[in-house]
Amino acid sequence: MAKNEVFAYTKSLPLPLPVSTAPSSPVKVGDVVGVALVGNPSTAAGGTDGAISAVALDGTWRLNVTGAVTAIGSKVYIDSSSALQVTASGNTFYGYALAIKDAAAGVIPVYVPGV
Repeated sequence: MAKNEVFAYTKSLPLPLPVSTAPSSPVKVGDVVGVALVGNPSTAAGGTDGAISAVALDGTWRLNVTGAVTAIGSKVYIDSSSALQVTASGNTFYGYALAIKDAAAGVIPVYVPGV
């Protein structure tokens, strides 16, 4: 179960997740983004690619973001490998940073506004 929630989510959906998706991970399924609540275990633990898992579609979560965040409220993006970063080019909007940080990867609260 996800343990990195800062402010409660109100919406969730069962969505297919890639194998080895951990609970509390940022995810992107098509154009839908969120946080895996349960995750999808490795194949060794019985997981299968595309297994249906619960995904929170909103809320505020402590997540790892790469790149400098210079202002609270800056946009955060998710790339094709489900990593969060501040670079918009080629990536999908994910949410808003609620803390500032340097360019190294680091955990900060990210507000996911939902669909």
